[in-house]
Amino acid sequence: MKFLSFKTIIILQVLFISSLFTSTSFGKFTSDETYTTMKMRDYKEISQEIKDNLLPFFKDQTKKSVIYIWDFENRTPYSVDTRKIKEDVSTLLLESKKFKLVEDAAVQLALKELNLSGTGLLDQSYIKEFGNRTGAEYILYGAINNNPLVGGEYNISLNLKLIKIETAEIVWSYELGLNRKDFKTSIDAVIDEGVFKNPKSLLMEWNSINQDAVASYNKSINTISVFAIKTGEGIDENSVVDKLTSALVQAKIPGVKVVDRNNLSKIVEQIKTEGYDEAGFYKTKKEFGKFYGVDAFLYGYLTKNPDTGKTELNLKLAMVESGTVDWGNKFEASQTSAERESIGKIQQKEFSEKVSQTTGAVVGAVGEALGFILSSPGFGINLSLGWLGGFTTPGMVNKDRYEGWDLFKDQLQILSANVSIEFFRLRLWQHLYFEVGMKLWGGEYTTPDESEYTGNPFLTSATFSGILPIASIRYIAGKEKSEKTSVRFAILPLTGIANISSRVEGKFDKISTNQYGGTYYETWKFWYDESLTNVFPIQNWPMEVEIGFDADGFYPSVLFGIWFPPEGYNEYSKFEWEFGFNFRIPIFWWHPLSFLYDKYLWE
Repeated sequence: MKFLSFKTIIILQVLFISSLFTSTSFGKFTSDETYTTMKMRDYKEISQEIKDNLLPFFKDQTKKSVIYIWDFENRTPYSVDTRKIKEDVSTLLLESKKFKLVEDAAVQLALKELNLSGTGLLDQSYIKEFGNRTGAEYILYGAINNNPLVGGEYNISLNLKLIKIETAEIVWSYELGLNRKDFKTSIDAVIDEGVFKNPKSLLMEWNSINQDAVASYNKSINTISVFAIKTGEGIDENSVVDKLTSALVQAKIPGVKVVDRNNLSKIVEQIKTEGYDEAGFYKTKKEFGKFYGVDAFLYGYLTKNPDTGKTELNLKLAMVESGTVDWGNKFEASQTSAERESIGKIQQKEFSEKVSQTTGAVVGAVGEALGFILSSPGFGINLSLGWLGGFTTPGMVNKDRYEGWDLFKDQLQILSANVSIEFFRLRLWQHLYFEVGMKLWGGEYTTPDESEYTGNPFLTSATFSGILPIASIRYIAGKEKSEKTSVRFAILPLTGIANISSRVEGKFDKISTNQYGGTYYETWKFWYDESLTNVFPIQNWPMEVEIGFDADGFYPSVLFGIWFPPEGYNEYSKFEWEFGFNFRIPIFWWHPLSFLYDKYLWE
């Protein structure tokens, strides 16, 4: 087995002191680092709290103690002026007339002269010399940790430790909140339970633990350290180790010295340089105790139980001499007032957000609806031109005017022109519009073969013209405003403002008798004009369906129409139909209040 050199032994004995003297040990706050701004407690209040808790430790001193205040390490992403805290504490300690302080310049000079700035290693023979050069008896140092609350609310604290240079022992420790006084969480509570509050805590069972050590190894436990605490998700291990170390100091276990974990990590690094692998060294824990003087170390696992909401700590004490675990217990703690307050804030915030979202949604919906309503009316001109076939107008189906052959049997409208003008529209919902306009059209009917109607009346011409209002519902299927493929359903109200004029002209040959009793053929001509202004029930208004296709400039469409005359209007015409083609030409369209809500507004 390979033994450590004498030089290594000396180095390990003083390594904790030297680790404090390296400028990289505590991560100085610099202006080059980027932090998130947060609301801090008053810096004077923070400094006063540190002073008030540190002074009682020195109450029995007979002379002024010499202290060096190391720069505090900021482990959080939040901006904290650690230099100001250091300066304020320095001033308050000097004002108490109980301390002398070592200046930074003196420490840096001593480190440089002792050649410690790079290695961080200090030979045993240099310790007294360092004390002589700086005059320091104690070093006050600490780290700023984040103790996140529910929902990620920041909750930072400063964990302070005071070591006595002569013995490398942590003789005092204190933790205070920087952004709130009530900073402790269930992590702090469960650590206190495990170290000194619970009846099964380390302190309460220490006598039994130490007696077993004496009986088993003929040696009491004099030095203890925190080696490793594994943590659950979202819990900072360094912060937990700091808290556990501080709790050990505050427990004041009789005859036990507490050593900071920083020293242990430095030891491992040094052992590796001497040729020992880490796993092999841990197996030889007798050497660990022999060369460093640690009799036992705490380790364990801290996590939050998602089912109960409690924080749990499995804490164990391993003996260096035997490598066995001689003590262990499980502890748990409920949420603290700070956590409950944070949960209340989160719940209140969530409720406020829901109320705000609901209110915003309602206000938004009302505003959108109001904007929609106000911007919906539009005016302009859309012109449709086209050809229709097959629609027999109401004025041309009044059969009871004539006798003989049905003058309109199998008649087909072969020529008809229509012009539709839309001049008002109202947006109903998104792509759906209500449109109002007028329809003008005229046409001519064919005349049957005269040979079939010899001796009976027959048509020579049949024409009509009309003007009717149009009320339409149009759905525009395009997703973009440039797309105008649409389906339109329209009715042509046969109301008092509708007018259809029809003219029927025809002739028939009539055998007449003269005054002498003879007969001869005579051709008679006839015509009939009718203007339809009847008011028909709504169920008898003609209906049209138009399918329009997207195109540039104008929009072709196919038109289908149907009309069911009122019952009793005539005995022949029970169903009239229409088929045709249109070209829709948008001239202009204007929604005066479109600026209020132009979404889904197709021009």
